[in-house]
Amino acid sequence: MRIFKITYEIVTPESAEQGDCESRGWIDEEGVSCEPDEFDIDDGETAVDLAIKLLVLDGATQPSTSGTMTAHSWWTNYEYDTNYRTGAVESRSYHPYGWTVEELNQINQGVKS
Repeated sequence: MRIFKITYEIVTPESAEQGDCESRGWIDEEGVSCEPDEFDIDDGETAVDLAIKLLVLDGATQPSTSGTMTAHSWWTNYEYDTNYRTGAVESRSYHPYGWTVEELNQINQGVKS
C-alpha cells in the first residue's frame, strides 16, 4: 500500500532562540492512502496522481533533497500554519511508504509543475 505518514513541527519565537522547536510529532502515523479506488481508476487517476494532489493541496512541495528522490526522501510545507498572535509556525512533512524511487521522482516532477 502506498501511503504518506505525516509529521508536524511547531517553532515559536522562544524555541527558535534556543535553536529548537516547541513540539513535534505525528499528525497521522497510520498514513494517508494514495491507492486509487474504482472511481479514481474510472477517471484515469493513478497513485502518483493522487499523491501529487495531496501534496499540492497541503502545500508540501519542498522536497528533502535537491536532486533525485531516494527511498528516504520526503516533502515539507514549512509554513503550514502560522499563529500571528503567538508567532508560532507549524510545518508538516509527508513521508512516503510503499513507493518506488521511480514513483517518488514522478511525484516530485508533478509537485514542481
